[in-house]
Amino acid sequence: MKNYYSILLKSLTAFALLFSLNVTGQTVGITGFSFPGPPATSCTNTMLDVNVTLLCINAVHQGNTVNIVGTTITVDIDYTLGPICLGALSFPVHNVNLGMIPAGTYSVVINGRLNAGTLSTSNTSLVVTNCCTAVPSFVPTNDTVCVGDSVYFGNTSVGATSRQWYVNNSSVSTSLHYGRRYNAPGNYSIKLVVSNGTCSDSISKNVLVSALPTLNLGTDKKYCPNGGSVTLDAGAGRDSIRWSNNATSRTLVVDTPGTFYVTVYKNKCSSTDTIAVSAYTVVPVDLGADVELCYGDSLTLNVLLTGSTYLWQNSSTLSSFKVKAAGTYHVRRTDKNGCATFDTINVTYDTCYAGISELALKSMISIFPNPAKDVINITSNADHNTSYSIGIYDLRGKLVKSTNVSIESGVGTSISIDDLKSGMYVVKIGDGQLTHSKTFIKQ
Repeated sequence: MKNYYSILLKSLTAFALLFSLNVTGQTVGITGFSFPGPPATSCTNTMLDVNVTLLCINAVHQGNTVNIVGTTITVDIDYTLGPICLGALSFPVHNVNLGMIPAGTYSVVINGRLNAGTLSTSNTSLVVTNCCTAVPSFVPTNDTVCVGDSVYFGNTSVGATSRQWYVNNSSVSTSLHYGRRYNAPGNYSIKLVVSNGTCSDSISKNVLVSALPTLNLGTDKKYCPNGGSVTLDAGAGRDSIRWSNNATSRTLVVDTPGTFYVTVYKNKCSSTDTIAVSAYTVVPVDLGADVELCYGDSLTLNVLLTGSTYLWQNSSTLSSFKVKAAGTYHVRRTDKNGCATFDTINVTYDTCYAGISELALKSMISIFPNPAKDVINITSNADHNTSYSIGIYDLRGKLVKSTNVSIESGVGTSISIDDLKSGMYVVKIGDGQLTHSKTFIKQ
């Protein structure tokens, strides 16, 4: 019987010590903590005692880590354990050196960790006093600025006989105060170290520098008069937009000349751009005044302008149109800038004589050469010298030259047209009673 109980006791013990995979048996419990020694100061190492309860005697301590971020101190008590837990209670105490901590009030988080996982956590607080009579302090004019802005750091430290300024851990100045202009975006750590000759202390603050929003309205723009416009775009991704006319939309439609500007805002930073808008100079298309032609005559309407396109009433796209019949003719001319102008002309036809007497006058009068370059010659086959009034009109009906001549039968007279522009003209010849019209072309 004694051997039976001995075997049973050994079996229960083995069961209790071996192959225990229960989660509770693997717990690393934080059961207490304390800060031994005198109150924590910035010039001495601060110690922390952590009481741990282990339920597996074969758990292996891998060390302690301390991480200080801002005003939070995180302490990790790390253990590892294989697949077998030898169940037995143990109560180790870990003495953790937190190091020399700058003066301030901290939150302390203590984690019991097993195999990289946190199983238990305790929280406390820690006040670290400054043991140096040199107490650092400074006040920035701003801690959130834009590229191109400057920040002044006013030194308010006490008890210091020297000081050292750092930007992102690089020494930059030993002056009493410090200031700088920021030309690139980013986070900048500003640290001030002060000393009284025997001890020193430091304080750090951050400055956030935001980039200016990108803005480009482009080169100066032009629009076509008589209904044209341009659209200005301030871009996407803005917190707000303000145009020179106080509009707040992303785009602005402009149909009047002037200088326009816009200011865009992003992350409290702003950029401004200016653009000039003007109208194109447009040459109007001009078909001339309505005109009356004699039967048998024709009229060439020429609207040539370099770089332009054309559209006539019959869908012709040539730069000129030859009129041979009465009607209304119109053209739309679009110049190289895309600006269009439009004009219309009414053309009528007449016999240009009313009776046999005018037919007789017509048969007596001749004009040559036609076309002419410098002069036109007018002859009469009347059997006596005759005085005539001569008027030359352009196709708008404007009198451009006039004279009175006496034409000897068979001899004629010459009239200079060297001062006239190239084109078609109407010559009206009258003898005081009748008038006859003839057309000629000046080359």
